[in-house]
Amino acid sequence: MDGVRDQSGSPGHQKTADFKGRFSLIIKEGIRNNPIPDNAVLAIKCGRKKQSKAKNLLDCYQKFQIEILSFMRDLSIPFSNNQAERDIRMVKLQQKISGTFRSEDGAASFCRVRGYLSTVKKNELPVLAYLVGAF
Repeated sequence: MDGVRDQSGSPGHQKTADFKGRFSLIIKEGIRNNPIPDNAVLAIKCGRKKQSKAKNLLDCYQKFQIEILSFMRDLSIPFSNNQAERDIRMVKLQQKISGTFRSEDGAASFCRVRGYLSTVKKNELPVLAYLVGAF
């Protein structure tokens, strides 16, 4: 790869640094394009002025930039949270079908079993064998 390399000298680290730089530039441009409004109607009686949803999101991205881009440093971190959403999908489906759980203990048991099965799947182990082994 052509271009300047960072301290480690590897092209992969240079790409990571380039992406981080581009991420920072996009945030700065967004903040420039979404300033806090001077409109007195949007002002709160005391404290900070109300910001737009876009400005709040940009502030959050700026504050948590390291956490947001952590998937580039540690390849075991997934790029998105889709897995977490998939993990809770069955709970919501169960609620939708039956309306609710009959008891708090039943809900806790359901979540415990789903969590166990999810962990077995994530570790690429045979689900049926581990389910039988649990009993």
